[in-house]
Amino acid sequence: MDDKLSIYELMIEVTRRCNIVCDHCLRGELQNLDVKNEDITTLLSNFSDIGQIVLTGGEPSLNLSAIKHFISEIKRQDISLGSFYMATNAKIVKPEFLTVLMELYSICEDKEMCQVDVSNDYYHSLQEAGDINNSGRQMLEVFRFTGKKYEEESYNYRNQFGGSAINEGYYAENFGDGRELTPDAIEVEGNKVDSCGGGQFYMNAQGEIVSCCDLSYTSQKNKVEFQVCNVNSPDYLKEIEAYNERVEEWNENGYITKKELKKVA
Repeated sequence: MDDKLSIYELMIEVTRRCNIVCDHCLRGELQNLDVKNEDITTLLSNFSDIGQIVLTGGEPSLNLSAIKHFISEIKRQDISLGSFYMATNAKIVKPEFLTVLMELYSICEDKEMCQVDVSNDYYHSLQEAGDINNSGRQMLEVFRFTGKKYEEESYNYRNQFGGSAINEGYYAENFGDGRELTPDAIEVEGNKVDSCGGGQFYMNAQGEIVSCCDLSYTSQKNKVEFQVCNVNSPDYLKEIEAYNERVEEWNENGYITKKELKKVA
């Protein structure tokens, strides 16, 4: 349909559960919450083609049913999908996870851009929460699209990222020296949403659209300057336009006015 959108990068938070608790996790305290399949269906019904889908969490492998539903809806709604990206701690790698990855890979048109990153930093490798299952990593490494997210030799998270860590979630609580996030406008041209260079289009597990993938669960709820709309909003383009206007005012004034606050409350 002509009124559907084309998006460069779409992000879905499939779960807020995780099987590891890291001192530097920008999400903060875990939540026993998975994205609803009906929210995935509604979200996808607004798009004709997706350049890249990013499936995130939490630990995305803990909600394979949502990923399988995403694949089913891409096929049913005849949506063009370029590639996918996912990061996993690979603590538990079951055969079903490998099957889902292959199904996801099979529906992508730009297969060279598909990627699964295995978190490989000091915390994931050595923390008391449990050693990463090396056999799981080896199972994932049979796929040519699997890579390592960070270098194994790094022993200090803050030094490793050279000050680029984000001051959200547990990192803010435990270290507090990360960089602060500011909202960016979501670039739109006609019916094309360029959600990579500036603001992003991120549906969280609660069905809310926010403009940044690096917010803690608390910030996704409380930082109104990043809130775009709800997945059930009837017109994403109008919501993005209104959001961009709020961002422009926020950047000019340094705060969200009470009038603007009511618009997103």
